[in-house]
Amino acid sequence: MTIKDVRSGRSSIFCNLALFSGWRMMTEQRFEKLAAWRHGVRLVESVYRATRRFPNDEKPGLSAVMRRAVAVVPGKIADGVGRCDPDEALRALEDAFGAMRELKTHLIVARRMRFTSAWRLAMVRRRMRFTEQAMIELREHFERMVDQRPLSLQLRRAA
Repeated sequence: MTIKDVRSGRSSIFCNLALFSGWRMMTEQRFEKLAAWRHGVRLVESVYRATRRFPNDEKPGLSAVMRRAVAVVPGKIADGVGRCDPDEALRALEDAFGAMRELKTHLIVARRMRFTSAWRLAMVRRRMRFTEQAMIELREHFERMVDQRPLSLQLRRAA
């Protein structure tokens, strides 16, 4: 069985090797306990509340795009944490960071178009700061896992 087979999900050999070698992976059952995921869910709630007050003609436009972008954040966090490979977890987190940047852009547009109040925008931005900080900490955790990977696994994965 090759590393390519492991990456494609055909085997859990890498998970077993990872646990055997002394470093732990978070499991799917634990993503709900993560601060990054909890803050992400609260951010989704804040954006949904803020976009409720958008003009009716904007509901299928900017409002829908913002809601889709923000919903990706906790989903990608949960997906990344459920991965057995910390490199894949880091890629999922980068997707979540990308969704956050997309949301920031949409918030700027919404404010310039006066679709939302400054107060609501401040609340969403506050939630975004909490979420981003927790995501940074989670990313650092996964980066440490990659750095602590036994050399034999690092060399096999590089091949």
